[in-house]
Amino acid sequence: MVPDVCILPKMALDMTADHIVARQLPITTIEILSPSQALDELIDKTSAYFAAGVKSCWIVLPKMYGIAVYSAPGEYKFFHNDQTLTDPATGIELPLGPLFE
Repeated sequence: MVPDVCILPKMALDMTADHIVARQLPITTIEILSPSQALDELIDKTSAYFAAGVKSCWIVLPKMYGIAVYSAPGEYKFFHNDQTLTDPATGIELPLGPLFE
């Protein structure tokens, strides 16, 4: 499986050995719900990501101006509009206002 976007752990940058496919597991996966997808499909993907060792999974719901932040299978917090997303698994904070303008 390949997420729409992912956050990788901090690592040394080596411009001489650029890889198209990341060789390490992301700490966070980000899936963006498209009009042709079912939300259940993305929720099922979060379980697979957690089984692989990912720390958190985000599902972006553009029409709801929100993001569900999963910290474990079936456990999530929903952030929307101008709230600040806080990911308890990674400590990442992201103000949503500019994202959905």
